[in-house]
Amino acid sequence: DTGKGVYKTSSPSDYFDIFIDLKGISELYEIQVLAAALKVGAAVTLSNLIDLLLANKSKSTNFEDLADHILKVANVAIRNVGSWAGNLMLTHEHSDFPSDVFTVMAAAGATVSIGVCICVCMCVYVCMCV
Repeated sequence: DTGKGVYKTSSPSDYFDIFIDLKGISELYEIQVLAAALKVGAAVTLSNLIDLLLANKSKSTNFEDLADHILKVANVAIRNVGSWAGNLMLTHEHSDFPSDVFTVMAAAGATVSIGVCICVCMCVYVCMCV
């Protein structure tokens, strides 16, 4: 929970009695490279997202700019463990949280979709068709 560095008074244990390790749900880590878009699972870290955007910068003029901006978010240690969806959830939970990730994705026209995967779990991904 990288958000506890920002909101020290708020802890997941304040809200939940049970925690589920999501690392075993591969759909949350899925990455699909499409003709002119990227489909990125919710558990993909900010660092992995940066690498993915840079590796596919020829697919969109916005990908390199997105990567450059996300590089300014937090520090390397946080970007290596924090996911893009976790960052967006901080914005959802705390409307005063100044999420650069939310701002840059919105400006680029990224869409967030929530769907049911084959494993019958909820999967969240971002589709960057910019």
